[in-house]
Amino acid sequence: MGYVIFLYTKYEHEDRISRGKGLRLMEKRLFLKTRQLTKRFGDVLAVDHVDMELYTGEIRGLIGENGSGKSTISSMISGIHTVTSGEMYFENDRPYRPVSPADAKKERIAMIVQETGTIDHL
Repeated sequence: MGYVIFLYTKYEHEDRISRGKGLRLMEKRLFLKTRQLTKRFGDVLAVDHVDMELYTGEIRGLIGENGSGKSTISSMISGIHTVTSGEMYFENDRPYRPVSPADAKKERIAMIVQETGTIDHL
């Protein structure tokens, strides 16, 4: 059985809005970019050279079988796991390499995990 992990980036109030004939268009702005993102756990290759771009206002789904690296990618982005190799860039190509979830939170990045023990009575 596979799972889907959603990545959501919200529009910030400082984004420029174009107005015309009742239509509101948001400027597409790069939020996070990964290049050749790789994670190893010992001899196990969990994530193999992933390139990805996330833009403000998008909802992205990572889809794959169990063990395909979805949670590991999310964990690297949110500072839970360190990156073995590759690069991440935050807005306008500023290098981004969180060393903890608290570090990632400073950049408005967090991960909500699905655990039955997180909320009582589930």
